Amino acid sequence: MPRIVSKIPHTSSEVNGVKFSPDKGQMVSEEVSDDVAAHFKGIKGYRVVEDKKSTPAVSKPAGKTDGAGPGGEVGTDSETDASKDDPAGGKEPAAPAA
Repeated sequence: MPRIVSKIPHTSSEVNGVKFSPDKGQMVSEEVSDDVAAHFKGIKGYRVVEDKKSTPAVSKPAGKTDGAGPGGEVGTDSETDASKDDPAGGKEPAAPAA
């Protein structure tokens, strides 16, 4: 279940019926439904995070993506191709000459 994080100064302990608690200089909500998370996502100063404790870890082979970028946005294959940031083009570097 997602949570809402607010770095807005003086965020109340309850916003739109959602309870928030201080955590490391920011306010973090209780777990909320996807609909509530979508509402807060559209408000400047709030961001939605998945609770890592309740989300099972899924490992993927290196270099493979599901098309979603770091913020969850979906791009084209060329936008998510890991090799574009790799000067070797995703290939192993050549062994040094002896």
